[in-house]
Amino acid sequence: MTYSENKDPSPAILFLFGAICLALGVWLTPEHLSNLGIMDRSLASENPLTHSTALLEINASKIALLLMGVVSCLTALGYRHLTQLPAYQRFLSAKTIRPEPYQSHLSVFFSFSFWVMAVFLFFSALYFSFANDIFSRETLTWINLEDGFLETLSAVILIVASGYAVAVALGLRGTPQTAARLMHYFLAMLFFAMAGEEISWGQRYIGFDTPDNLQGLNVQNEVNLHNMFGYVFDHLFILLFFVWGCVVPLLNRISRFFAQIFGRTGLPIPGAGLAVGMLFITLTQEQLTDSLLGQVHRLRVPELRELLSAIAFLLLMIESYRFLVPKFSAAESVKLPAE
Repeated sequence: MTYSENKDPSPAILFLFGAICLALGVWLTPEHLSNLGIMDRSLASENPLTHSTALLEINASKIALLLMGVVSCLTALGYRHLTQLPAYQRFLSAKTIRPEPYQSHLSVFFSFSFWVMAVFLFFSALYFSFANDIFSRETLTWINLEDGFLETLSAVILIVASGYAVAVALGLRGTPQTAARLMHYFLAMLFFAMAGEEISWGQRYIGFDTPDNLQGLNVQNEVNLHNMFGYVFDHLFILLFFVWGCVVPLLNRISRFFAQIFGRTGLPIPGAGLAVGMLFITLTQEQLTDSLLGQVHRLRVPELRELLSAIAFLLLMIESYRFLVPKFSAAESVKLPAE
């Protein structure tokens, strides 16, 4: 099945999705999340900024779920009329500019990205299970401390991903894929900023102090944005990573409407194999790893998850470079002299 042949979800599926969102919106409370071990540390934190931010996140999520539920149910009720509108038909009929190799690779499960992610996830599981027995406390501290091996490697991989994004954008010059080119320029800047955030912009390498006006806002007293106002940016990162890695590929597969949106914005879509890897990365949470695999001395699970996320971003940019950028043979690149 090609993506151009996909049909949008039926009204029944839309209504079911809306009902689930409404139920989750009603259920979502700080007490219920704490009982599941989700955001329990933030909700129980003695830091008033962290605690108040966690409550704000929950309330915002509750409102978002309720709104999504109402919109989905109303869309399901008016589905037949909406899909017959001329504007909607024109939107769906517009040609999305994506090369056929790119479209084809999205359905490949056992891809290069899948095997790379499988290897890193496998060794991560081994690290959880045996690191305390294999490595000394000093080595584990060096691996897991701030600006240690994990954080530094994450920053390096993000910089490489940024370089790949620039290469994709440059490779798309002169092609009709303007949206994809601009999107990859944006991603290049985003990955570079994430690398800087990962090492607090070199604060501990250079040795400068956190300005006084940031100390009261940053929960770790560092020069970065992702620890400002509690851990809201960390939680938002997990959510957006899951949406990009798992929800977007699914919507692109089952819905022509969303496939058009992703195509017009130039958003790169993980292939099926990489999407599965990104799902497992999202599930790399302390509540699961501690109970299933054990705890590692000095390891903060979010740091390992961020390393795996950086690898996923790099693989996503490699997929863009391999399948999105036009490839020319040597014969095509040679300009013949005019007769």
